[in-house]
Amino acid sequence: MKASEFSFKKGLYQLNPQPNFNFQLNRVIMWDGGRLEDVQKAGSRITDSQSWKHKLTRMAQEAESDYRTVDKLIRMLTNVRSLTFRLMTEAEQASNHCNCGNSRLVLDTVTDWIFMMKRKR
Repeated sequence: MKASEFSFKKGLYQLNPQPNFNFQLNRVIMWDGGRLEDVQKAGSRITDSQSWKHKLTRMAQEAESDYRTVDKLIRMLTNVRSLTFRLMTEAEQASNHCNCGNSRLVLDTVTDWIFMMKRKR
């Protein structure tokens, strides 16, 4: 990725009246690509460490269920010549960590990909 392609956000949003929570919430937006509207909503309901943990965990779960984290990771792959992507979903009982919920589906998918790559050679 070229240096000119990086774009850092500037400024500070007022997301929570407590300075520490406000600073950390701004980091979610500035560094982690968090959506402002999600962070604003969560920030207005954070009052202590317990609510912080609950709200940020919930935001992460919503981002994962919307596949926003996958999209962000794919967009980071700027120097790949080709990419094969297959998302294992909850509907297939394969959404667990490393897609271990449905190992047969995962192994079949990987095996099919290997055979396809061998045929291309």
